[in-house]
Amino acid sequence: MIILWSVTTLVPFFSYGSNNFLCFVMLYAIVFYIRNHASEKKYNKKLYILMIVIGYILAFLSIVFMDLLGTKIGLAAEYSCYFIRGNYRILPMIISVGIFLWSLNLRLQSRAVNYIASLMFGVYLIHMYPPIETLLFTRVFDISSIINNAYLPLITSADILLLFVACSAIEAFRKILFTYVFDRLECRIFSKINLFNGREEA
Repeated sequence: MIILWSVTTLVPFFSYGSNNFLCFVMLYAIVFYIRNHASEKKYNKKLYILMIVIGYILAFLSIVFMDLLGTKIGLAAEYSCYFIRGNYRILPMIISVGIFLWSLNLRLQSRAVNYIASLMFGVYLIHMYPPIETLLFTRVFDISSIINNAYLPLITSADILLLFVACSAIEAFRKILFTYVFDRLECRIFSKINLFNGREEA
């Protein structure tokens, strides 16, 4: 999967159908493999930090290079973020896997941090769902009109924080709803089915 859908994107305009959904599948396959086959003795914190740092450095250099090339070739400027845009490309994959492996070395005892971490999958699914993604980034958080604003970094940071808090609240509500409503309802339904089956057998 990595070779077909990630490594091949090093060649511009060439892929075997790479997209964010396939990236989702790849990342979960990698996480599954690491959690089930990697021993803690193999964890090398310095190596994972190196993966993250090198990934970001290469991403930055690729943007600078494509921008400089864009001064000569207009098409290159349009693809200045090509090697970092798209979660399935090799640089974002190296960075994200490096962060995951590095985080395995952490032994956090904070209930607040662990609770927030338990919401992250829901946050990802909510804001990356295609219709929601389109709504958020073309209407709610459309920054095209302020792209040259000096306060753009602050504005986008506030947008990210607001989006994170909103999606976390939605996921927290969903967890509560499923825990205290649907799970209890399910238990009642199955208990009645089991009771009915017991009477039939009798």
